[in-house]
Amino acid sequence: MIKKILAIACILIVIGAIGGLLTFRQFHQTVSISKEKLFNGNDITAIQLDSHDAKVDIIPVQSNKLKVELKGQTTKDMQRTISTTVKNGKLFIGVKETAPKFFNLHFVVLKDLHLKLYIPEKQYNALKIESDNGKVEAKGLNIKNVSANTNNGEIHLTDISSSDVRVHSDNGQLVLDRVTGRLTGSTNNGKIYMITEHLNRDIQLRSDNGEIEIETDKEPTNARFHVHSDNGSINILDKYKDDATIGKGQHLIQLSTDNGAINVENIKKSK
Repeated sequence: MIKKILAIACILIVIGAIGGLLTFRQFHQTVSISKEKLFNGNDITAIQLDSHDAKVDIIPVQSNKLKVELKGQTTKDMQRTISTTVKNGKLFIGVKETAPKFFNLHFVVLKDLHLKLYIPEKQYNALKIESDNGKVEAKGLNIKNVSANTNNGEIHLTDISSSDVRVHSDNGQLVLDRVTGRLTGSTNNGKIYMITEHLNRDIQLRSDNGEIEIETDKEPTNARFHVHSDNGSINILDKYKDDATIGKGQHLIQLSTDNGAINVENIKKSK
């Protein structure tokens, strides 16, 4: 009798496993998605964007229409839609996820999902980006205050005209190419690479595990360097290996890494 019960139990376990596997495979079948929303760009002065698992691109366009576009691959039963709200000139953008409750798991990952934001060329008051998993990239923007945070992904900012820029990645490098204004950047794991016209401004860069490299067209004339590396060399303009004050030292440049080199180079002089 016991043997018969055990045999039946084993059969039921096998049937359940096969059923679960088939359901899992069906759930993970991928399908293409392509969604977009349009707005009158003249009505938008600030933008907040929240993304879970998508590469984010912010692109300037010569148009008065602001377009939010979501493209890529998603799982068959995981629905993704663009969620937007406009309040007092601020556009809130998110990606809404809908899935069966019994499959609402974080390990369901999209493939090649891309969230693009095409914004009219003008000055904006603020841009805030929050991303759980994915690269964040923005180029050619004029925004007073920029904030970008990602748990897992690189942040690339190029040709950004701003007063204040704050970026952070838990796991990913930071690339800051011709970004103006007061600058604060940090990463727990990754390199920080910066290209700038000059260094007469406040800059704070911090990496727990990664080197910090700055290339400048002009050497600073009124700045002070506070630099620290637990494990790595320090070279400031081929002149200093530690803290240094240039001119009156009005602008504070703080560079710190636990594991990695710090290098500040005059690229025109080196050529």
